[in-house]
Amino acid sequence: NSNEYNIVKLILQHMKELKDIIDFMVDYKKKDINTRFEIGHNIKWYIKQVNYSDIEDGVKKSYKSVKDWRKLRLEEKKKLEEENENVIKLETKINDLFEKYMKINAENIYLNTLRLELKEKIKNISDKNEYVKKAVDLKKEIDNNNIYIDELAKTSPYQVTEYVKNKDAIYSTIKSELSKIYVGNIDQLYNELYYVVQENDIDNAKDKTKLEDLKSKINNEYNKIQNMEIGTVESHLTNIEANKNKLSETILEIKKYIYGEISKDLNKTLEDFKNKEQELSNKINDYAKENDQLNAYKSKILEIRNHYNDQINIENTKEEEAKQNYDKSKEYIKTISIKEDETSKAINEVKNLKDEFLSNVDKYINFDNIYNGNVDSEHNKFTDLTNKIKAELSDEKLTIYEKKFNDSKSLINETKKSIEEEYQNINTLKKVDGYIKVCERTNKSITNFRSKQTTLKDKLNQNINTIKETDSIEKSYKDKFENTLINKINELDKTFKDASLNDHESNNNGLMEYFNNLKANLGKNKENMLYHEFDEKENAINNIIQKIEDINKNISNIEAAIYTSIYNISEEIEDEIGKNIELLNTQVLKKVNENVTNLNEIKGKLKHYNFRDFGEEENIKYTNEINKIKDDIKTVNQQIDNHINKLEDIKKKSE
Repeated sequence: NSNEYNIVKLILQHMKELKDIIDFMVDYKKKDINTRFEIGHNIKWYIKQVNYSDIEDGVKKSYKSVKDWRKLRLEEKKKLEEENENVIKLETKINDLFEKYMKINAENIYLNTLRLELKEKIKNISDKNEYVKKAVDLKKEIDNNNIYIDELAKTSPYQVTEYVKNKDAIYSTIKSELSKIYVGNIDQLYNELYYVVQENDIDNAKDKTKLEDLKSKINNEYNKIQNMEIGTVESHLTNIEANKNKLSETILEIKKYIYGEISKDLNKTLEDFKNKEQELSNKINDYAKENDQLNAYKSKILEIRNHYNDQINIENTKEEEAKQNYDKSKEYIKTISIKEDETSKAINEVKNLKDEFLSNVDKYINFDNIYNGNVDSEHNKFTDLTNKIKAELSDEKLTIYEKKFNDSKSLINETKKSIEEEYQNINTLKKVDGYIKVCERTNKSITNFRSKQTTLKDKLNQNINTIKETDSIEKSYKDKFENTLINKINELDKTFKDASLNDHESNNNGLMEYFNNLKANLGKNKENMLYHEFDEKENAINNIIQKIEDINKNISNIEAAIYTSIYNISEEIEDEIGKNIELLNTQVLKKVNENVTNLNEIKGKLKHYNFRDFGEEENIKYTNEINKIKDDIKTVNQQIDNHINKLEDIKKKSE
C-alpha cells in the first residue's frame, strides 16, 4: 500500500544520503594526505638553502604553510565530525523505518484476513436481505391497499363499514405474519441492511480504524438476521401474499358496490329532474297565456283613446270606462306578477337542481377518475350514464325554457307598458283638449285686448279734443289736462308694446297647431316625435296663461288709470268752469256796460263827425276816398248797434 511504499522510498533515500556522506569523507581524507606531503617537501627545500636570508625567508614561508595547513586541518576535522553526526542520524532513521515497515506488513496481513471475513458476512446479509426486500415490498403494497381502502371508504358517497371490518381482519393477519419474519421495523431493517451492503467499501478501507469501525457496523446488522431461516421466511411470505390478494378482492367488491349505488342514485335523480322540468314547462305555458287577457284590457283602453283622438271636445263620458279597465288591468297584473315570481322561482329551482345534479355527477366522475381501476365494466356503464345525464341536462334545453319565459315576460311587459302609455295618452288628451281651449281663450283675450286698446285710445283722444274745444277754462289748465291725457296715451302704447301681443298670438297659434296635431295623432304613431315636445309645450302654455294674466292685469291697471285721469280731469274742469262762471258774470256785466258806453261814445262821435273840410276845393280830388270813409262809418255804426244789441243780450243773460 501507499504507506509501505512511502517507507521504502524513505529508506532508499536515506541510504543514498549515507553513501554520499561516506564517499565524501573518503575523498576528503585522500585530499588531506596529499596536502601534508607537499608542505613537508617544501620545508625541507627551504632549510637546505645556503644563504641566511633565503633560509629565513624559507622558514617564514614554511611557518605560514604549516599555519595554513593546521587551520585547514581543523576545518576538515570539524566537517568530518559534522558528517559523522549526520551518518549516525541517518542510521537511526533507517533503523526506525525498517521497524515501522515490519509493523505495517504484519497489520496488512491482519487487515486482509479481516476483509475476507467481512465480505463473507456481507454476502450472507445480501442474500437474506433479498427476502427482507420481498417482505418489505409486500408490506408496502399491502399498506397501500389498506390506505386505499380507508381513503375509498372516506371518499365513498355510501357506507362501506362491513368491507372495512373485513379489511381490518385481513390486515391484522398480515401484520402477524410479518412479525414472525422480523420483530421490529422491517422497513428500517431493510434500509439498514441495504445500506451496509451498498456502503461497505471494504476494499477501500485501508485504515485499520476504519476497517474496525466497518466490522462493528457489519456485525451489528449481521446479528439481527443471523438466526433468520430462509425456508421459514418463504412460508410466511406465501401467507402474506395470499392475504394481500384478499385485500385486492375486497377493493374490487367495494368499488362494484359503490358503482351500483351511484347508478341507482343518478337514475332516480334524473327521473326527478325530468318531472321538475315538465312542471316548469307547464308553468311557462300557463304564464304565456296571461298576455291574452291583458291585451283585452289594452284593446278597450285603446278604443277609448282612438275615440278621444277624433273628438272635437272631450267629455268625461268615456273616462270612467277607461279607469275601470285600467284598474282591472292593474289588479290582473298583480296576479300575473305572482305567477311570474312562481315561474321565475321554478326556473331557478330547476337551474339549482341541474347545477346540484351536475355537481354530484362531477363528484362521481372525480371518484371514477380516481377509482376506476380493474372495474372496466362498471366504469363503462357509469360513463354511458353520465354522458346521457349531461345530454339531458344541457344548457341549451334550459336556455330554451328561459327564452320562452323571457319572451312571454317581454310581451306582458310590453302590454303593461302599452296600457300605461294608452291610459296616460287618454289623460294627456284630456289635458291637450284643455290646452286647446286655453289657446282659444288666449286668442279671444288678445282680440279683446286690442279692442280695448282702440277703445281707450279713442276715449283719450275724444277727451283731448273736448278739452281743446273748451273755452270755459284757462289755457294753463287746458295744457295741463291735455298733457295728462297725452301721457296716458303714451303709457297705454307702452303697455301694449310691452305686452308683445303679436308674439304671444304667434306662439299661441303655434301651440294650438301643436296641440291639435297631438290630439289627432297621439298614440297612433309610435315614431311621431310630437309627444317628446309635450313637456316643453306644456310649460309654454302655462307661461302663456301667466303672461295673459299679467297682460290683463297691466291693461286693467292702465284702463283704471285712464278712466281715473279722465274722471279727475272732468271734475277739475267742472270746478274750474263753476268758478269761472261766477267771475265771468261779474266781469261780463262790467265789460258789457263798459263796451256799451264805449260803443255809444264812438257812435256819438261818428254821428257828430264833421266832413265839411272834405268839401273844400282842394279836397275834391279825394271824393271817392271821402265817400268810402262815410260808407265805412255807416258800416261801423251798424256794427256798433249790432254789438250793443248783443251786449244787451249778454247782460240780460248774465243777470
